[in-house]
Amino acid sequence: MRQYENVDEYDARGRRLPNRVRKDPGAKELGDARRANVGSAPLTVSWRGDNGLATVTKTFHPPFTRVDREEDYRRAWAAFIARFDGH
Repeated sequence: MRQYENVDEYDARGRRLPNRVRKDPGAKELGDARRANVGSAPLTVSWRGDNGLATVTKTFHPPFTRVDREEDYRRAWAAFIARFDGH
């Protein structure tokens, strides 16, 4: 799981971007679009899905961020300790 979380990125709307580590459909196309993109414009990518019978098109909105679940748990644990310690 850690290897996935180290590469997972999310767009401004909370959608996970396709990536090659997870072998997601659209990962190659997204990589190509990112290399061609200048500035902070949304990235629209299309790829073939359903065994080539359909085209999937998605738009991802910057900024793109990664999560640090371990840090999230540390902060949550500290908040619970502060709230409930001594009760």
